[in-house]
Amino acid sequence: MQPLIAIEIDPYLALNRANFSVPLPKVDEESIVHSSEQPFLSDIEWSPRDDPSVIVDDLDKGFSIQGQSTGRQNSFINPITVSVFNDEEELDFGLPVKDVWFVRGEWSRVYDDKSYGRYRRTYTLVEEGKQITSAKFFTALPHAGRWDLAYYLPEPAFLMSRPDNTVVAVRGVRSPLDYNYKRISVPDTPEERYLITIRDGDSEWTEEFDITQAGFGWNKVGSYQLGSTAAEVLVSDFAGHEDINVFADAVRWTPVDTK
Repeated sequence: MQPLIAIEIDPYLALNRANFSVPLPKVDEESIVHSSEQPFLSDIEWSPRDDPSVIVDDLDKGFSIQGQSTGRQNSFINPITVSVFNDEEELDFGLPVKDVWFVRGEWSRVYDDKSYGRYRRTYTLVEEGKQITSAKFFTALPHAGRWDLAYYLPEPAFLMSRPDNTVVAVRGVRSPLDYNYKRISVPDTPEERYLITIRDGDSEWTEEFDITQAGFGWNKVGSYQLGSTAAEVLVSDFAGHEDINVFADAVRWTPVDTK
């Protein structure tokens, strides 16, 4: 019998949770250890890891989209039947849920098990941004001082990666009818950066986050001396080119040890 490579969970008791997959590690035949059967139940000494970091996810109360309205009815053209149909928006925490269709320049929420999440794993996405909206991550930190800021990029943001897990291409589509077009991002290209603004009520910083040099997961943005506990991170909907999508999933603040 071959070992399982993945498991798909259908959480039928959780009505607010879509199906999700659980990837399993590859089996290394040489590392298999043959031992006696372990007891079905056993006591272990375990306690949660003490992590001083503060994370704001796209499903948290501190997350919002600035400059975008929702709640309208969409009209789409079906490219197969060339027919027009109306569909009431399905909203998830105030944002439309992205399926096959999208509205240019507007943020939507996407379910994906390779995004960050404490319970449900989702991220928000905008395609062909117009430089008029932004994703906002707000939190009240436990204290002022120097903090490191990291930005989480979900795996769907990448088409290909180098062996060191840095990005070669960032996913982007020219139009909903041209699925084969993907813009290849060139590393160190100035205009292909996420524009991130950090505010603490007293100061403001603007960072050009080079997504072509980023990797899947957490990426450090910078270190900041915050004079206030009110920390705000805004991510522009435009990354320098209309074909470069903007992914807003989660941000992480970690205190810097000054001892």
